[in-house]
Amino acid sequence: MDNIEPLKKRYDSLKADTERVNWESHCEELSRVIIPKKQGFVGQITPGAKRNNQLMNSTGVWANEMLAAGLHGFATNPSAKWFSLAMADPRMTELPHVKQYLHDVEEIMWAKMYAPGSNLITALHETYLDLGAFGMAGLYTDYNEKDGHLTFESRPMANLVVSESNRGIIDTVFRRFVWTVRQVVQEWGLDKVSEQVRKCVTEKKYDEKVTVIHAIYPREEFDNKYGEDTPQNMPVASCYFEYDAKHKLEEGGYPEMPYSIPRWSRVSGEVYGRGPGMTALPDLNMLQAKETTIIKAGQKAVDPPNFIRHDGFINPLRLIPGGVNKVRGNPKDVFMPMPFAGNLPYAVEDIKALETRIMNTFHVDQLQFVNDAKMTATEVMQRTQERMRLLGPMLGRLESELLGPLVARVYGLLGRLKLLPEAPEEIADQDFTVQYVSPIAQAQRAVEIDTFRQFVGALEVYLQDPQTAVGFFKQYPIENVAPHFAKLLNLDPDMAAKDEQIEAANNQEQMAMAAQMAQPALQGAQTVNQLSQAGANLPMAVEGAGAVGDAAQGMDPAMIDQLMQQMGNAGVLQQ
Repeated sequence: MDNIEPLKKRYDSLKADTERVNWESHCEELSRVIIPKKQGFVGQITPGAKRNNQLMNSTGVWANEMLAAGLHGFATNPSAKWFSLAMADPRMTELPHVKQYLHDVEEIMWAKMYAPGSNLITALHETYLDLGAFGMAGLYTDYNEKDGHLTFESRPMANLVVSESNRGIIDTVFRRFVWTVRQVVQEWGLDKVSEQVRKCVTEKKYDEKVTVIHAIYPREEFDNKYGEDTPQNMPVASCYFEYDAKHKLEEGGYPEMPYSIPRWSRVSGEVYGRGPGMTALPDLNMLQAKETTIIKAGQKAVDPPNFIRHDGFINPLRLIPGGVNKVRGNPKDVFMPMPFAGNLPYAVEDIKALETRIMNTFHVDQLQFVNDAKMTATEVMQRTQERMRLLGPMLGRLESELLGPLVARVYGLLGRLKLLPEAPEEIADQDFTVQYVSPIAQAQRAVEIDTFRQFVGALEVYLQDPQTAVGFFKQYPIENVAPHFAKLLNLDPDMAAKDEQIEAANNQEQMAMAAQMAQPALQGAQTVNQLSQAGANLPMAVEGAGAVGDAAQGMDPAMIDQLMQQMGNAGVLQQ
């Protein structure tokens, strides 16, 4: 796009939209009591200025930190795999070579996402902080060709302006950032910057500020020529331009949306999200006001106001420790502290109740570990799962707007870079799905396991009968139940036996069973041989041979041939 004017007008229109203005005002108030370092939604904050001078109580800051840490640990724990891949057709996923391919792809993606320098752990934590406070966050995913690894960056929502499609999906993002002249020239070169920037370079004003806008939007809205395998024709357009000079710096594109814009929740008809911080804002403001009152009351209790007679003191009153005051007459008659009538214990309890309500609004009570010493390990695990199930509704939007786009973006980047193995032919053109196996997701699926456990427990009395137990496991064979539970709990496929191992185990079991069945047959053969050698009559020999035949009923033909050979070696068949 050579003409930047339409993009600039679009940015100005979205920035000045009534919803955006109201949301910015709301977030500015939230940032003061939850994330002081993120102030700057309304007006410019002087770099290096104090940002927590209006914060009297940090409960909101701590509660949001706990929420972010809990989400990071339970939804995207870096020490345990929190996603897996599956084919849209479940039958294809069960094919051994397809399952192995998906497992190999997961391992590569996991290694690249958490490789040193990718910054995913820090970026996700910052994303969760914004999500809890403002109800919305922005995570940018790309590949750094210079360093050769994926890069993740949480972008401040104060600098992002967004718009959504008719399906409610955010597909347009404008990011505003301010760089120095030196930084702009380093990124794009002197030949691509505007005349204003080149003039600053000539005058050696390298630290002058330049406002840059990065616009990401569906290319079809401005240019119908898209779809070709070049950055300038990809479905998602990318354009950097200098805001004041209306000068294009760079034009490109992405095969998929590079931003993940999660929203905690949203009101119908609104684009920008709402989160726990907005719900807790009245309590947070009340907490700051009460904390100020408590501080004043404490100061009055420790250092109360004083009553003095206007003619009782010779010199100015000195209230500092060790101060000397000269008075006329009896000091008790001319100086008296004001009695303190406040109730500090009640005020402290009121503040504690407010703090507890704020922490519950941020789900701290659900994300904290159960640490009751009187509970058994099973009860602790059960209660922990029940708490995580309460976060299920929140997890649904988190998966669809943050984790899903994140995994799809990483898969697309690594696939185009030829860092993933080649897919089997039968799934080359098929879609895959992302399954979430984090502790929160597993807690939702554990309901099915608990239901089966309750079912077996209800039948415990009847299953004590061996015949009933055999019938039960015929209807619910363990070889069907165990793989299903392993899938629900996302056990590593490498732990399961391979097909050749299962076949070898089955052959070994058949050989042992055949040896056990052949034992009476061999004993019968030896008996027949002994009777024959002792000169026994033919009817007795035939009766002994019949015993051999009865023992061989149900045996594998190969085992029977082996038995016949052994009997021949024993001299039975020659009799």
